[in-house]
Amino acid sequence: MSQQKNKISEEEHLPDAELEVMGVLWRSDRPMKTSDIHGMLKQEKDWSISTVHALLARLTERGFVELQKQGRIKYYIPLVKKENYQKKETKSFLKKFYANSAKSLIATLVEEQAVTPEEWLELCRMFEEEK
Repeated sequence: MSQQKNKISEEEHLPDAELEVMGVLWRSDRPMKTSDIHGMLKQEKDWSISTVHALLARLTERGFVELQKQGRIKYYIPLVKKENYQKKETKSFLKKFYANSAKSLIATLVEEQAVTPEEWLELCRMFEEEK
């Protein structure tokens, strides 16, 4: 039985390749076989099945993924929720690039026109609801 990994340390940053594998697992609503993960990744990456095996082994070792064997077939389940990882990475990004200033981050997004008017209104509504 898998148990979610509730706390992710600040040092636990996934390299892009491992994050790609986690993305496949997060999009699935069931445990996935290595061959299924490879098949999903093959659409965008030219990785061999052994590369996918190595990435899954690292993710398992680091506690991001649980390996369950049924006979000779290996199934993988994410132990870290996507939302938890996103929150951790967002906090890390904010600290690293904006000295923990959400205002500076938002100013950059506005200056670069990375926020649509609709998104801006939604953000304003969110701030109002939090008051």
